[in-house]
Parts: sequence; structure tokens; C-alpha cells
Amino acid sequence: MNTNILKDPPHNRFAEATKETVRNVTDSFQEAAQHATDAAREQVHRASEATRDTVHRAADATKEISHTISEKAGDALENSREYVRKNPMPVVLGALALGAAVGYLIVMSRKQEPTFREKYVDDPLRSAVDTLYASLAPLGQRFHQGYDS
Repeated sequence: MNTNILKDPPHNRFAEATKETVRNVTDSFQEAAQHATDAAREQVHRASEATRDTVHRAADATKEISHTISEKAGDALENSREYVRKNPMPVVLGALALGAAVGYLIVMSRKQEPTFREKYVDDPLRSAVDTLYASLAPLGQRFHQGYDS
């Protein structure tokens, strides 16, 4: 008896072909991801090497500059010592003048604000006393003139 039923229907073959395609695409994506990861790792390694080289060059340049500055500072110190030995009086007078100027600036910068009492009690009372003396001065002169005569 022939029932005309296929042993392998087309939808089964389609499902199997789809699974195979998905496996192939997945494998391709994994392979591409691995290549991208390897390429990124190589780029990071190159950047790291370049950064390390730059840091080493900068450190060497800094050491050289520091050494040069140290030498120049030592030379300047030696020249200063020799100048002081040869010219002690101008150096002492210059130091004295500089100290006086700095002291004056410090004193002037410490000019204090008046306290609450000075601002609102002492100053008004002083003004009132001055005004009172000014108004009583003519009267005092008259008494003095009257006493003299």
C-alpha cells in the first residue's frame, strides 16, 4: 500500500537547513569577534608600549632639567657668597633696607578695623567732647579776659 507520505517531509528539511545556517552564522560571528578581540588586544599593546616609551623619555628629560637647575643654583649660590665676601657693607645695608621695607608693609597690612566699641561708643563720645570743648572755648576766653581785666 502506497500512502504517498514522504519519509522526509520538506518542512523537516527546512528546519534542518535553518539550524545549519544558524550554526554557520554563529560560528562566523564568534570567529569575527575573536579576530576583533585579537586586533583590539594588539592595539592596546601598541598604545601601552608607546605610552611607556613616552613616559621614559619624559622622565629622562626631567632628570636632565633637574640636574641642570641644580648645577645653576649651586653656581648662583657660590657667586653670591663671593659677592658678599667682597662687598659686605652694601649687602648688609641692602638687607637692612629690605627688612625695613618688608616690616613697613607688614605693619601697614595689619591696619585693624575699629572694634564695635570704638566705632559706636568711643568715636561718638570723642566727637561729642570735641564739640563741647569747641562750643565752650569762647566762653572760657571771656572768663579769662574778664579775670585778667
